[in-house]
Amino acid sequence: MPLPKVTALSFLLTCVLPFVTAAAADDSTCSGRVGALQPPRAELPGAADRTRLKGCESVLLYYGTEVFPPNPGDARLCAYIELQADDDGPSVPPASILMALYANGDGVARNPDMARHFACMLGGNAGDSERIAQRLDESTRAGKRVDPCDATGAWPTADICFGYQYGGDLARAGRDIAAIAARWPATQQKVFVPLKAAADAYERNRGHAEINNGDPSDTQLYFEVGFRQEFRDALKAVEGSAPLGEGDAAALDRDLNAAYRKVMKKVEQVRADNGMVFANLTVASLRDVERSWLAYVDAWEHFRMMAYPHVPAERLRSMLVRQRTAALAAMCGENELDCEE
Repeated sequence: MPLPKVTALSFLLTCVLPFVTAAAADDSTCSGRVGALQPPRAELPGAADRTRLKGCESVLLYYGTEVFPPNPGDARLCAYIELQADDDGPSVPPASILMALYANGDGVARNPDMARHFACMLGGNAGDSERIAQRLDESTRAGKRVDPCDATGAWPTADICFGYQYGGDLARAGRDIAAIAARWPATQQKVFVPLKAAADAYERNRGHAEINNGDPSDTQLYFEVGFRQEFRDALKAVEGSAPLGEGDAAALDRDLNAAYRKVMKKVEQVRADNGMVFANLTVASLRDVERSWLAYVDAWEHFRMMAYPHVPAERLRSMLVRQRTAALAAMCGENELDCEE
């Protein structure tokens, strides 16, 4: 539905102040000065902003997508618009977006009191609001960045929020990869094609196999983010914008083989106990992933020889081996498998 055209002052009176009143009435932590705060007029959306951002989603503007990067300024304006809208509200509360923006100083002057003000709007009851505000205070004192997901804690809200968070991480890594490739000459972009194909096959096999059958969509997104970040980091390393790292190649191979054997043994054990719990994770699926990883490593070596011959082959392989060993450990943790037993 179209957003009503109101002035900043009427927006404060009709939208923000009722939230403040409710928070002050329900939660002693949020009463007094912080509960009575009003957003600075200059930080509220104007008529042109409401027209430009009609139908916006503050969570997408906050985390960004594959198409566009995060835009904290528009995320703030959109969150205020969403607070005003007369509907069921977005899946991630706009107050949590505003809490993070003001706490971190993203796209707006850092304002801990205003962050706390919006934290007080969150939660299903006074106790929830108080806990969220306390977590915000703890993060601020520790100098940690605040995320909108810090305000969630119950299913399905937490799953939805973390889905956006992972989606933002995935999109950011994808934009980084595209930006790296865009700097290359045409000849280098051409030899990148088979590496990208091998990477896609490895990611696809890894996502289909190394997931917990009880919650495949969330876990698969988790693995997609992990792999995309690994691929980006390897590209940065060979082009020289990130350290490639050192290591004894033979020792790293032994570590990987040991980790692989432990995972295989654990998967055999849990499937013997209850094969349906880990229906997607089998000894055969692990072998498929391992074959696609070996093809991925081979594709990397071909790309290195053609595009970055000055990069030592052993150091590149060592980096890929470290990544794979860490991925196996992450897979055990995500699937709640004690692979060290």
